Formats: sequence, structure tokens, C-alpha cells
Amino acid sequence: MIHITDSDPHRLFLEAGDVYATREEVFLSTLLGSCVSVCLYDPKTGVFGMNHFVLPRVPAGTEDDHSGRYGTNAMDILIHRMVELGAQPRHLIAKAFGGANLFSEEATGPRPPVVGEENARFIQAYLAKKEILLNASDLGGTKGRNILFSGRDFSVQVRRCSASQTLAVAHQARRYE
Repeated sequence: MIHITDSDPHRLFLEAGDVYATREEVFLSTLLGSCVSVCLYDPKTGVFGMNHFVLPRVPAGTEDDHSGRYGTNAMDILIHRMVELGAQPRHLIAKAFGGANLFSEEATGPRPPVVGEENARFIQAYLAKKEILLNASDLGGTKGRNILFSGRDFSVQVRRCSASQTLAVAHQARRYE
């Protein structure tokens, strides 16, 4: 569910599973751990958008609810919404963030480094397959990230989370996984 922040009505916060596209000069923000967000824009039309996905694809044996929680769906939905607003797929440029291994020994104790790495590998392969330029990325590591994407100039500010914030993000991520 996308929220307008109390401090700034031109700043929208995306939660896990959200996808948003627009041509208005707003800021899109989110908080990431093992999840990935793609900031996608068409510099020729001014259409841009962002998603926040939890897993790269629908897990085997699970019925696909076609939500933005899954990378394949989140990317297809985002591109579709942007095209509806006038974006041209051949002009799209991407910036990708997240995919942290929150469950490594450095972050929260021993746990297999699976989801964040899978999300990072997925988005790189997806963008390459669709021939979408990946202009910037900050993927992997063991820290959560705060992302702020500007609709004015398509810039992205990335702020790494503190250890306590990363731990909180890790607990939230476990619920989604």
C-alpha cells in the first residue's frame, strides 16, 4: 500500500509488493533489505516509476497471485503502467537497489545467503533480457537501504541503514519470505 508521508505530500512511500508509475514531480521512497526496488524512467517522456519486490519469482507450488511481491510480476506491471502513461520501452533506463543478505553472520547470525542474492541476480538478468540499460545499482551487502527517487531529475539518493535499522528490516523481511 502506497503511503503519502506526513512530512511531505509530494513524497510517496512504497511498501513490499507496491508498484507506482507517474509523470508528476513527486519523490518515491522505500526501505529495503533483501527486497529489491527498481527505479525506471523514460527521459524523453518524463514518465517514471518504482517497484518493491520481495522474491524474484513465484515459489514452486504456490499459486501466483500476480502481485508486485514477485520480481517478474513487479517488473511487468511497472513497464506496462509506464507504457500506458506514454513511456517507450526502448527509452527506459533502470537503477536497481537492495538485495542485501540480511541473514549473514555479519548481520543477524548464521543463515543461508539466498533471497537477497537471488533478487539481485534476477533483476540484472531481467533487465539484460529486456535490453533495459542498468544505469546505476547498489545491490548486495549486509545493510538495509533507504531509497529516495526524484521525479524531477531521476536521481536516486541511497542511505545505508544503521545496524539496528538493518536488524529491524531483517525481522520484517522474514515475515514476507
